[in-house]
Amino acid sequence: MILETFHQTSTIGLRSSLRASLATALLSITLHAAAGQSPSAPDKFEQNAAPPTATAPSADAPATKPIPLTPWQVLTAGASTHNSQHRAEAVAALGTIGPNRRVVTLIEKALEDKDSSIRQLAARTLGEIQARSAIPKLRKALSDDSPEVCFAAAKSLWSMGDRSGRDVFIQILSGERSSSEGLVKGGLESTKKQFQDPKKLAFIGAKEAASSLFGPAGWGIKVMEEISHDRSSSARAMSAILLGGDATLDALHELQDALTDKNWIVRAAAAQALGASRHRDQVQFLRPLLDDDKPAVRYMAAASILRLSSGEVRTRGEKATALKLDARPALGPKGPRTSE
Repeated sequence: MILETFHQTSTIGLRSSLRASLATALLSITLHAAAGQSPSAPDKFEQNAAPPTATAPSADAPATKPIPLTPWQVLTAGASTHNSQHRAEAVAALGTIGPNRRVVTLIEKALEDKDSSIRQLAARTLGEIQARSAIPKLRKALSDDSPEVCFAAAKSLWSMGDRSGRDVFIQILSGERSSSEGLVKGGLESTKKQFQDPKKLAFIGAKEAASSLFGPAGWGIKVMEEISHDRSSSARAMSAILLGGDATLDALHELQDALTDKNWIVRAAAAQALGASRHRDQVQFLRPLLDDDKPAVRYMAAASILRLSSGEVRTRGEKATALKLDARPALGPKGPRTSE
């Protein structure tokens, strides 16, 4: 009886213990299932519950390199940068490539730069690379507010056979003298004062003018000193030289007047230009210069007289147009106009 009672009591206790263990196990399974973890991986549950942290890059990992710019991108950026010195450097570099379409387009944009020195550089560069497609833009630049830009544009056009800038050279050469009717008709009367101001005419480099007139000898001290004393003489001398191949009456008139210029550099340049004009009736205007007090003027006048009197030795390129040049009509026994 006692044993039976003990057995029953033990059985009841064991069942209660099993129920409690089973309930605990079921609760644990339920909690782990809700967290997506197995009951046997409590550590992983705790690790995954924490927010992920960024991993610092390794010191040995290679840095990301920027994509390198192409040469055209470099030049385009340089030509449009805010730094005017860098824009000038980019335009100068573009000029070394040649008359490439993209090159010409970029340099043409520089003709509208707010800095007049860059507009001047662009106008000169277009002439140096013989960018004939830029002729319309260069003609427009003849109306620029800056005399430097006007001269550079006229000179570039001249080098490509376009005489649109003729009046610019005549205006500069005439200096303080009254402008001719051709200048008024050409619409340059409004800018006449710009070309009469010696300070504004000093933009033509002394070395450029001297070397154009006398070649390597033009770099001599005496020539450079003379040009430096008269700041506008280099511009007037260059204008005279460029007008030498022009056959218009206005050009010849101004060259004749320039033979009596107070500056001997300009007189020598005018003598050289008349010698290149191929008008033999200009000899009479050159003869008085054989007594000029400056040797350089006397020498240039003598050489030009010989060129016009007997015909100079022509280069291969000049022979192609010899017949046309020699066919120019005489302008009368007194020439187009005598100097007053």
